[in-house]
Amino acid sequence: MNDLQDLFRSMLDPIIKECIQKNLEGTVLGNETHLLPEYLTQDQAARFLGLSKSALYSMTSKNEIAYHKKGRRNYFKKSDLRNWIESGRIRPFSEIREKMK
Repeated sequence: MNDLQDLFRSMLDPIIKECIQKNLEGTVLGNETHLLPEYLTQDQAARFLGLSKSALYSMTSKNEIAYHKKGRRNYFKKSDLRNWIESGRIRPFSEIREKMK
């Protein structure tokens, strides 16, 4: 019985890991999970960041956030959005104290 369980586990583990990764990269729209492409539209980027579309539009017009323009549409690369979020990281006091030593 253990051999059969090991066989199923070895077959299913990679599939489960892939599904978990895809779910982490996705976003929930309504009741369905949709995987987002590498380049997001203005609506998708706003949802990804948890901002209103008008707030994101304001940020693009002030060049506060990286984006690509093609025709009349703005596109946002997910890695640029992640970098923008991470650039606002506030270090905890314990990390600051550690660097001062």
